[in-house]
Amino acid sequence: MAKKGWTRPPMSRERFRNQFRSLIGNPFNVIVLITLLLLFTLIVIPLLAMVQNTFVVAKAEVMRRTIPGAKIGDYTLWYLASPLTKTILWVPLRNSLIIGAFVTVISVPLGALMAWLMVRTDIPGKGLLSAPPWPPVSCPSSS
Repeated sequence: MAKKGWTRPPMSRERFRNQFRSLIGNPFNVIVLITLLLLFTLIVIPLLAMVQNTFVVAKAEVMRRTIPGAKIGDYTLWYLASPLTKTILWVPLRNSLIIGAFVTVISVPLGALMAWLMVRTDIPGKGLLSAPPWPPVSCPSSS
């Protein structure tokens, strides 16, 4: 905690340069920065474009006249209620949620039971199921 009455000096060019060098000089920070750039470029941008295209009227729908009075580029919720969407989105989504719920209901109690057995009992093969100590414990060499 800072002393009473003490204020941080204003950010100077020299101080900013030193803080930037220390930030970039740490390999962990560089790896995190590269990972975040890749995540944003390969996942976030395409996902946002896909979500935007979900709510925009396409040229094919205007040509087929499936959405009355629509123009290309208008925003619509028609795609979320179309008959094709039920088949390719809502049914698989429902099935995935049901499977996820059942997996959760089965795996959480099973994992809790296994954790309790590992900690509280002396089951055979406990060493095979448990992770090795970290950092590895080195034994003094006998010479």
